[in-house]
Amino acid sequence: MGKKLFILQLFILVALSVVGQDYFYKNFTKEDGLPGSEVYDLIQDLDGYIWMATSYGVCRYDGYEFRTFTTDDGLADNSTITLSLDKKGRIWASSYSGDISWYENGKFHAHPLNDELQKYTQGFVELFFDSAGNIYFTSLANRTIGVKVTPDNKIVLDKSIKSDSVNHDYNLRFTPTSFGILISGWETTDDDRFNQTVLNKKEDTFHLKYPENYKGFFFKYCKICDGEFLLSSNNWLFHIKDDKIVAKKKYNSRVNDIFVDDRMDFWISIENEGLFLYKERDIACESHVFFPGMGISNIIQDKEKNYWVSTNGQGVFVIPSMQIQYMNNPAIKNSKIVALRVFQDSIYFSTWDKKMYRFHPSSSNIERIDQSIFKDHPEVCNDLLIDSLGSLWALGSQGLCVSKNLSTGILSFKESGYFLAELEDKRIAVASYFGLIIFDDYNQIQYSQKEGNTIRSRTLYNDSKGALWIGSLDGLYKYDNGAYTYLGNNYPALSERITAICGNDSLLFVGTRGSGIVIARDATYYAIGEADGVRANNVQSLFLENDSCLWIGTNSGLSRLRFHFSDSFQFSAINFTIWDGLPSNNITRIIKVKENIYLGTEKGIAFFNPDSISVNHTHPSIKIENVRINERDTLVCDSYTLKHFQRNLKISFKGLHFKSIGNINYKYKLFGLSDKWTYTNNTEVEYAMVPQGEYRFVVYAQNLNGYWSEAPATVSFVIEKPFWKHIWFLILTGLFVLVLALLIVVAVIRNINKKNQREQDLIQYHQQALSKQLNPHFLYNSLNSIQRFILENDKISSSEYLSKFSKLMRIILEMSNKPLVTLQDEIDSLHLYLELESLRLKDSFHYRIDVDEDIKKDETKLPSFMIQPFVENSIWHGLMTIEAEKKLEISFSKRNSGLICQVRDNGIGRKKSNEIKERQGSKNKRSPYGIKTTQTRLDLYNKQYNTSSSIKIIDLTNEEEEPEGTLVEIYFLEYSQA
Repeated sequence: MGKKLFILQLFILVALSVVGQDYFYKNFTKEDGLPGSEVYDLIQDLDGYIWMATSYGVCRYDGYEFRTFTTDDGLADNSTITLSLDKKGRIWASSYSGDISWYENGKFHAHPLNDELQKYTQGFVELFFDSAGNIYFTSLANRTIGVKVTPDNKIVLDKSIKSDSVNHDYNLRFTPTSFGILISGWETTDDDRFNQTVLNKKEDTFHLKYPENYKGFFFKYCKICDGEFLLSSNNWLFHIKDDKIVAKKKYNSRVNDIFVDDRMDFWISIENEGLFLYKERDIACESHVFFPGMGISNIIQDKEKNYWVSTNGQGVFVIPSMQIQYMNNPAIKNSKIVALRVFQDSIYFSTWDKKMYRFHPSSSNIERIDQSIFKDHPEVCNDLLIDSLGSLWALGSQGLCVSKNLSTGILSFKESGYFLAELEDKRIAVASYFGLIIFDDYNQIQYSQKEGNTIRSRTLYNDSKGALWIGSLDGLYKYDNGAYTYLGNNYPALSERITAICGNDSLLFVGTRGSGIVIARDATYYAIGEADGVRANNVQSLFLENDSCLWIGTNSGLSRLRFHFSDSFQFSAINFTIWDGLPSNNITRIIKVKENIYLGTEKGIAFFNPDSISVNHTHPSIKIENVRINERDTLVCDSYTLKHFQRNLKISFKGLHFKSIGNINYKYKLFGLSDKWTYTNNTEVEYAMVPQGEYRFVVYAQNLNGYWSEAPATVSFVIEKPFWKHIWFLILTGLFVLVLALLIVVAVIRNINKKNQREQDLIQYHQQALSKQLNPHFLYNSLNSIQRFILENDKISSSEYLSKFSKLMRIILEMSNKPLVTLQDEIDSLHLYLELESLRLKDSFHYRIDVDEDIKKDETKLPSFMIQPFVENSIWHGLMTIEAEKKLEISFSKRNSGLICQVRDNGIGRKKSNEIKERQGSKNKRSPYGIKTTQTRLDLYNKQYNTSSSIKIIDLTNEEEEPEGTLVEIYFLEYSQA
């Protein structure tokens, strides 16, 4: 009884109020990029863009920025009032003046019949589209009805129904379609068969008698399901089902808009009164009012279940979720929640502005705790705790305060602290900057700093086995049985700053500042972070809901981790941000009271039922926003055919998923250039100097919860070959080069032939000249011999000599004009010459000519008269000066690929012969003129036939180095087999 009385008296109310439960919303205004604060209509296109009708043009929002289209972009009129979507996915805009435009391929197009349509609509119109492509127009300014424009731009009028008088009661005649209500006319009637509560159906037309005299017209229609819809007319709202009005409601002002969401909740916009929400299809129940006093023009729900609300002066509001609520109290709705605790189903919390509160969810009452009961209350309460005895502990930057009686508190110590934990034995553990402190019965019994363990602790967790886990600035510690154990050496992440700890009998979850979460199971550790799908690596709070669900509060949002163990730690993460209804992404504390999870955030307290919260499984869409080619913007197309010099590409793209704004990842690849995916969070990519060829750019977007686009955005490129690489150019160039090459070759060959011919003629002329020089020399010697025979009156020898001489002359004449002769001809001429010399010298020497048997004498060719000069030299300079037997040997044999001729004599040798010639002086009329001439001829032949024939003269000696003759070797290379 005493404890209850203490709790009752503890809270002397400084402020007492009922906390309203509200939903977080985001407000877009001119400061965010809207062209104006008055927005008249909203629509979402097939790609996911949100379009807004304003007085300054049509505005489009993609989650990143607003883009406004005006008359400069093709819009017929900037003062836009309604937006519509046709079957092709085009956006249609109508203005106050009645002009209409449609958006396609990056720009607006004014309708070509605008001037003619003004005759029938005379101002603002609403548009409806059928499946055949017809456009229907209705006008609030003109009662002429039934205006239709066909796909081929022809106007068709239906004048069967029109108003006759403004003094009669008016019945609205309309036809429900799959696109909404098609207004088909006004009808005046005095027929009372239509009463105020019954809706009668006649064929496809519904007639509703307005409940009172009508002095104007404004209506809205919204289909709920087949046979059920909502209809408003001025300030009346009707719920119609199966041709009956099942409910109706009259408001103080006109109904501006009606909307039924995916949960079949009704949203009713009342002029200058706000937005009314009715749950469970019941307009008679109490409604939740959003934006009271505001003029709401329109409301839609996008593909991600976000609600978009346009206003007449306050811009656009977005309500991200109807699942997460927050405490709508002016004192705390924008305050940072520092500490958050639960005691006996009441919630205790402190704020950054140095205040403490108590909230009871069952009554929605919030109470300010009278902090004057403390002797010296802390500045900012980092943590607070009501222990099992009912005492209130408040821990802050100035120390610890405890209130254990009805009126006063005690100051326990003056050190900065961060976290409080009640141990199983009722002792209180305090995590302070200077270490772990433990209190028993309000008395400090233990201080780690005094024990030599200065652990700058930030958080605590007491497990079921009695161990106390301490999270500090330098890692994780375990305090058990009076001993401290440092875990930072066991796993790297456990040496970082520890911000939160929780667990169960088998698992320990440790939140870090920078490395995500570490899960410890016995001596095994697992790390989970941003790369694994958790919202961020900076963990600020943890709450273990059960043995398979962990809630993780980060500085970037909330994550729910579903996990289990099989062979390894299996898990899946789902993330929540302000686009899911959180008032802030900075989650400071997490607790659970009964069925609801409560979150302390930087902007108050949010709460939700975890069992009823649903995860948005929508996939992001992805669009190519811009294509720049050689630094020039282009109209976005599906494919491009580019010139060979258009090789620099810059592609901009955006993933559309409002719940993941700022957290969308992309993967892209340019097929034809690379086989690898590139992952990034940038929204553009640039390719420089792309080679010629065909390419296809493909990009996917990934949202916050890991869902990729179901279909990628693609764009194709064909970079043409330069004209000089086309086959026709290559063929022409090849033909030109071939013809040119042929002409050059012909010219070169002709020049070479001319040059060779000149050289050949020169060499031939030189050869003939040498040959003719040689022939007189030999002829002179022969005639001297004949003369000697005649003078000696030797008729027989003269006759024989003359006969042989004539044969030799005939051979000389025949061979003198031939550059090459056969070996047989050369041997025949040598025989005749030796016979003549033998006769002339009276058989004073012996000679012999030998030819190898494998030499084909009639086929082997060699230069003419090459051997005779060496034979003559051997006779006259070698043999004629010796007294001994004179011998001359001539032989022909093969060597390698040529023919070698050896001329050997046993004369006195060259040295002694030269000595004799020096003594004789001018008296010696013979000189080796023929040998020099022969060497010159051989050099010319080598040049002419590109060969390397040679002459080698060897002096022969005996063992005493005395001369024994001379050996001449003439080597004819490649003359054989001519």
